[in-house]
Amino acid sequence: MVVWQARRTSLFAALFAILLTGLLTGLFTGAFAASAVGLDADQLVSHDPRTGVWTMPDGRTFYYGDPADQPIMCDWDGDDIDTVGLYRSRTGFLHLRQSNSQGFSDIQIFYGIPDDEPVCGDWDGDGIDTIGIYRPSEHRFYLRNSNTQGFADLDFEFRGGMGTPVAGDWNGDGVDTVGLYDGTRGLVTLSSGNTPVVASVFSFGEPGDTVIAGDWNDDGADTFGVIRGTRAFLSTPSGIMEREANLQGNPVAARISPRVPNGIITSPAGGVSLTRGDSLRVSGTAYSSRPVSLSWRALGPSGSELRHSGQTVTLGPMDDAGIWTIILDASYDNGVTDPTPATIHVNVESAPEPEVQWVLPAPATDFRVGGLLDLEAQVLGVGPLTYLWSFPGSTLAPLTGRNPAPFALTSAGVLDIALTVTDRFGQQTATSFNVVVAPNAAPDGAIHTPSGSVVVPRGSSVTFSGSGADPDGDTLGFRWVFAGSPAIPDVIGPDPGVLQFVAGGSYTVTLHVTDQSGLSDPTPPSVSVTIIEPGEILISPGEDIQDIVDANPGPNTFILGPGVHRGQSVRLYDYQTLAGTNGTVLSGARILTEWQYDAGNNAWFVDGQTQQGRVTAEWVASGPVCRDTNPRCRYPEDLFIDGEIQRHVTWIGDLGEGTWWFDYGADRIWVKNDPRSRLVETSVVGQGIFGGADHVTIRNLIIEKFATPTQVGAIDSRLHATMDGPDGTNWTIENVEAR
Repeated sequence: MVVWQARRTSLFAALFAILLTGLLTGLFTGAFAASAVGLDADQLVSHDPRTGVWTMPDGRTFYYGDPADQPIMCDWDGDDIDTVGLYRSRTGFLHLRQSNSQGFSDIQIFYGIPDDEPVCGDWDGDGIDTIGIYRPSEHRFYLRNSNTQGFADLDFEFRGGMGTPVAGDWNGDGVDTVGLYDGTRGLVTLSSGNTPVVASVFSFGEPGDTVIAGDWNDDGADTFGVIRGTRAFLSTPSGIMEREANLQGNPVAARISPRVPNGIITSPAGGVSLTRGDSLRVSGTAYSSRPVSLSWRALGPSGSELRHSGQTVTLGPMDDAGIWTIILDASYDNGVTDPTPATIHVNVESAPEPEVQWVLPAPATDFRVGGLLDLEAQVLGVGPLTYLWSFPGSTLAPLTGRNPAPFALTSAGVLDIALTVTDRFGQQTATSFNVVVAPNAAPDGAIHTPSGSVVVPRGSSVTFSGSGADPDGDTLGFRWVFAGSPAIPDVIGPDPGVLQFVAGGSYTVTLHVTDQSGLSDPTPPSVSVTIIEPGEILISPGEDIQDIVDANPGPNTFILGPGVHRGQSVRLYDYQTLAGTNGTVLSGARILTEWQYDAGNNAWFVDGQTQQGRVTAEWVASGPVCRDTNPRCRYPEDLFIDGEIQRHVTWIGDLGEGTWWFDYGADRIWVKNDPRSRLVETSVVGQGIFGGADHVTIRNLIIEKFATPTQVGAIDSRLHATMDGPDGTNWTIENVEAR
């Protein structure tokens, strides 16, 4: 008798350990509990050597072979179904068929000699069973890894015992190994890994029993059983299975139906109710001895479908209300699937509308102009939720998000706020509230020290202090900003204290004062600090620039201190530098005061204006010099009110807003509207900085409001007809604004 079992994938270690210790000796002498065998486990097939008739478990019979042929059944093509085969000892041929039906052999292999006994199994774990023989005369196995003619791939002597060859996957590792069964003594001897080494020897059954091996419960490991009369007793981990075995001939263990996976949903057990939009956590497994892939389907009442793969997954969200069907599909890698997939049903109820739990800030909260409004809401609903904040009666743009970015409140009054929340299904809820925004007065900052702009030598220290006042009594914040080069970090606090300036440069130092609502002083105070290098000559506003330059005619650097140097011009010498500090102004204008009102002309005038620069000719070859819109463009003098230039008209009758008239004959300047509360300046000096010198540098200055004649610049390297000497060359102008 030849016993074979195809490749399996799970272990049967517990029973195998029992077999190794020989505890099954005489096991089948008592009573047995009856149990059914699954269709995808090994079944008992019989072969009648007298007639060559095969009888399948379902009672079907067919002829295949001659009397005295030795039967074998294995999975010759890896399709998980064992089919019939024969070894014809007198010829040494193996005749293998790929279906369990009458017909000619599909594979014929010459392999063996008379008196050899056939054996088959998966010797290399590739999922396909192949041929082998046991030669009793040599106590030797010849095993081949393909169903083709050729030499043995495994060839070893096995003198561990006597009897009929057996083969099976005893430990579920996917590789079959051989052994011998001695029926006269009921003794089993198993090889270790298809080698001459004996793995185990144990007694099994009783003398006269027919021993057979197979995977009776589809757990992937082969065990033994016995045929005793018309009953079969098959050992499994859970006990002995007893079944009818009225066989017509020699028994053969075979899998005649392909394995199919059996999926089981382990969680939830069923009867689950969800809310629309919820997800469901499911777990499952499969009863199988080979790798199984699990995939889930959730079928909604409106035809929607969710899919996911894995043993434990989350299905969702389930957006359709009604009964959902949850299906677990189990499949092998060869495409075989569970014919009756496990199924449960889930009731998904309609979702409630979104519910606002709270909003921030609380309704009727007081704010102040300049303060930050930070909106936030907590809403229960099926997400994702969308939030829309609007401000009825306001020009504020709508905002989105549960907690939009804070924004500053810019106007006082009651601010109405409306919130609309929409869930994933389009269901909405709305709420509204308001906040009160009180006016906020800006703080006022003051710099105490230094009391004004300063110029100090490099390495000197300057003390800074300041303060602030707020009409609303807010706590104030202070930040000093030192704008200049090299960089000095900002200082926080009202009194930075003593700072040493170790490098040359100019700085505009500004004190920014901010209240607790974020509103700052709109006109922050500032001072300038200028650091001069050794040897540089400082000229303060009010000092005569030309006198100081004339007294130092060498290649010197003159620093004009911060402020306005008014009504002056300067002629520099070779290789001299004239530089300003932050905001230094060289102005060619004087300030006009002592205004008088003339009721007859309904205009204002100031006397004593004797200045008059060179006037350009009225006509040139191409026509008049001035356009009608600016009839006195030939005159170099200009008038400025609060820094804005005014248009010069030709007589008092043309006066109006934005115009002025210079009555040169009367040395009188006229304007239309009351100028007494305004800064009124008129250009007096014809040039600011002029020439004759070479290699002059001018930098960091504002030069403004000079009464320059046509074709003459406020900065001009040339000498004119009234001056002696050549024109200057190689002048460098840096960071100078002329206006």
